[in-house]
Amino acid sequence: MKKSISILLLFTTLVVGTSGFATEYFTIGEVLEQAGTGWHKTYSAHGREIVVDVDAMVPDVKSVPVSKCKYSEYPPNITDGTGLILEHNLPDAFAVSSTMLTDEIIVQSPNKKLGLPFSITTYYSPIDLDRLYFSGYPLTLRKICMRFRDMLALVGIDPDGIVMDSPYMLTVNEYYNAEKGEEVVPSYGWASFYQLMHRVPILGGLGEAYEQMPLYGTYAELGFVLSHEDFFVSVHTITEIERLAEDVPLSSFSKVIASFEEEIEDGHIRKVYDLNFGYAVCSAIENGGAKKNIDPNDRFYIVPVWMANCMYVTDAKKGQRVYDESYGADERNALEYQKIMVNAQTGELIDPMNRSQNRGYYTGFITWDDVGGKP
Repeated sequence: MKKSISILLLFTTLVVGTSGFATEYFTIGEVLEQAGTGWHKTYSAHGREIVVDVDAMVPDVKSVPVSKCKYSEYPPNITDGTGLILEHNLPDAFAVSSTMLTDEIIVQSPNKKLGLPFSITTYYSPIDLDRLYFSGYPLTLRKICMRFRDMLALVGIDPDGIVMDSPYMLTVNEYYNAEKGEEVVPSYGWASFYQLMHRVPILGGLGEAYEQMPLYGTYAELGFVLSHEDFFVSVHTITEIERLAEDVPLSSFSKVIASFEEEIEDGHIRKVYDLNFGYAVCSAIENGGAKKNIDPNDRFYIVPVWMANCMYVTDAKKGQRVYDESYGADERNALEYQKIMVNAQTGELIDPMNRSQNRGYYTGFITWDDVGGKP
């Protein structure tokens, strides 16, 4: 009898939720339609006006699977026959370099007497692909990304498994001559891209949703480094090892927005830059406790989330700090810039203030059977 009651309580929690109100679930196609209008609203909270004016980025897919994953493994001979140089090859990551862009440099590289890299500027999505970001290279970011795609293909990485439209972050370093007070070229920098799984972007590790990130972490990331010496490509991805569900039910878009709105009304979210649907990578809890370190044999899970990149202040009474020009061209270089996530199935906030040891770990998912079947 006790077992039957426990199962009933679990089912009630999944369907009704902690608020006590019945939860309605939707397919990804229905959520895509709901999110079509984006999030455009002005709020008044704690004497501040918060203007949210963002479109919701939702992949056009038929289903949202949940998978068990591991870090991808790469053979030690991955560069054989490619003409690329293998810089390092770990069980779960590798990096290769090439001189394919060095012939594009139009000035001499600086020598050590000119000083160290001084100016660092970080750009965030959306990034203009047709701009010349790197001094000394007559190449737009679009053309550099094409070279990045070519190098991935040479080592057997499918470029279609990456969000190749644009990097989500780009950092550019300029060499600075302190004596003459001028920049010297060529500059160098790096760009980061999201991996795709089931044609859905992996937006980061779930641990990134917390104001104090856990000591452990899981992530998938690809990117390139461009310098005056070589073109360096780094790959650190995850691979599916088990499909746990072909599709899962999702919360309504309105409930997701309501969870973000609570953080605005409570005085924490001060600005919203974007809103994305995708996966977060979660570590598994093994042996009943949290693990501080990760090894390539660990297993991970991808679960659907909504992520908003925000200015987030923990104390509602405090104003947001003002940063000078030394923080670069984008205010998002500030310490308050943070990923805020909402569980895409329950529509509930993943509390950034959570300090528990097991925060960010995999806790399961809701199936269509749990909610009475797929419509």
